[in-house]
Amino acid sequence: MRGALLWGVLVTGVPASLSAQQVSALLGGVSARYADSVSGSAALVGGRVRYSRGGVRSDLETSVARFTSGEWAAQLGAQGLFAPALTRRDAVGLGVGGSFNQLEGGIWSMTAAAGPFVARSTGGVTASLSLTGGWVRTVDSTSFATGTATLGGRYERGRWRLEGVAAGTAADTLRLLDWSLSAGWRGSAISVGVLGGVRTGDLASDPWWQLRAEAGVASWAGLEAAVGWYPRDLTGFTAGRFATLAMRLDILRGTPAPTLRGAGAFRAERLGAARVRVTLRLDGARTVALAGEWNEWVPAPMRRDPSGRWTAVLGLRPGVYRCALLVDGARWIAPPGAPKTGDDFGGEVGLLIVPEA
Repeated sequence: MRGALLWGVLVTGVPASLSAQQVSALLGGVSARYADSVSGSAALVGGRVRYSRGGVRSDLETSVARFTSGEWAAQLGAQGLFAPALTRRDAVGLGVGGSFNQLEGGIWSMTAAAGPFVARSTGGVTASLSLTGGWVRTVDSTSFATGTATLGGRYERGRWRLEGVAAGTAADTLRLLDWSLSAGWRGSAISVGVLGGVRTGDLASDPWWQLRAEAGVASWAGLEAAVGWYPRDLTGFTAGRFATLAMRLDILRGTPAPTLRGAGAFRAERLGAARVRVTLRLDGARTVALAGEWNEWVPAPMRRDPSGRWTAVLGLRPGVYRCALLVDGARWIAPPGAPKTGDDFGGEVGLLIVPEA
């Protein structure tokens, strides 16, 4: 989707089917320049579906914006990863994606792309490579094939994330290379991120950038703010700017994971200088294994004590570590009740905080 319409929005969740992880309705507002003839403030309505199961992950988002000047703009964007060889350290599979954009007056564009990807994660560092072939239909009704090679690197440590991407594209007579660098920090209730990029070759433009922040005000609500500049793209839409401030409301989600309950449901207790005992209570689980960046994401079985709590003793020094639970040998979840952060493949993991003595 165009950067101009990747807005912070008011999100109202609705009941999802058993196959969907999240279905949301979108309502919001933005100040943006979307094209030469469409700019200003706008109201937005739309929807979002997010699905994740095993080695399949997908996102679908659609929106319609009505500007105060009277023009409207519509968008549809989708992306998916199909990775049968997906673990917490490795992913090999197929990526697909596409978008559709339309402005009042019948002006529209469309993109579609697919191709293989491979990713490897170790010690908090992830390297990825993807090759995609695609098709573009521009706003002036021309179309052409594209080919893109993307190399990415990502470093995660505790609450911090740093990521760099280089993407080279050959399309018709165009040759261009996009470089971007992003950084982010996520706390228990606040997250912030910054992105910067530059293009060399054809369609070269001024550097683009984005600043984003989110603050949770409740377990089901948060405030989002974003401001930035996006570059001209292959479909013919011009470069532009956007700024937004919005509220997010999450009401219902589909296929909820087993829940943790009770005070101190997920906790780490120091046993010595380099040992810690992790305990949790997980309803409905037959087996639980704990994995994290300290052991290259290899699941280590936890034991259930007579009180029903799952326990594991780890050799860890004080610090913040990313972790996840493997439930019943088939389902990865971030420990509910623990602070959350992103994993190396677009999902979510928890943070295990080992305190100082």
